[in-house]
Amino acid sequence: MGRDMQFKWRYTNHVEGSIVAPDVGKWNNHGAGKWLSFERIDGLVFTGSGSMDGSGSGLRLVISDEYSPNTDGIHLSESQNVRIHNSIIGTGDDCISISDGTSNVVIDGITCGPGHGISIGSLGEDQSTATVEKISVSNSYFFNTTNGARIKTWQENAVHISDVKYNNFWGTSSKNYAVTLNCSKTVACTDIHLTNINITTVASSVENTEAACINAYGEADGYLNTDMSCLHYSEIKD
Repeated sequence: MGRDMQFKWRYTNHVEGSIVAPDVGKWNNHGAGKWLSFERIDGLVFTGSGSMDGSGSGLRLVISDEYSPNTDGIHLSESQNVRIHNSIIGTGDDCISISDGTSNVVIDGITCGPGHGISIGSLGEDQSTATVEKISVSNSYFFNTTNGARIKTWQENAVHISDVKYNNFWGTSSKNYAVTLNCSKTVACTDIHLTNINITTVASSVENTEAACINAYGEADGYLNTDMSCLHYSEIKD
């Protein structure tokens, strides 16, 4: 074989049973902050119908209650070409969180809750530039979550949010506001497109839900039972 030949390895982890963390008292000096950690891997695959059990409130991993702090189910950073699908995640915090340097992520068929939903960010802390692009979330179900799909940035001018599409959302909200587009006062959100938003409220005194917007530009069309008049109209790029 020539010395210039290159090989690409695929690391496959197939889980059929349950991976159970030991009691928190048995971790000794080994940190529980990274129960399963993979770094500098090209071609990592997790498959199977198994589960990961963090062994209750002592560790608060993977499956945990809705009040658990800082217990993201899956966190992506500096990652490309990732697919997460057909998974059940309930951690109390973000089911999936996505941070700087991440692109080409497909999230499909996720059952999320309780928790904070699926989140991009937070981005732009201390005015640092952050880049996240080509993220797709589809065919997913959120229950008992404080948010659905959201993007979080710090109130600074380092991050510009654009070309975001919310299509075919339906469900119920505990509040009157079903959509929140609160963008930076210094850098507007642009090219925001909402289509077929059918979110009702459990409050019987309100017929339709509302949207809250700050410095957000885009358009809304299709079936809408949420008042999107706060969204500033602008042409959407193809």
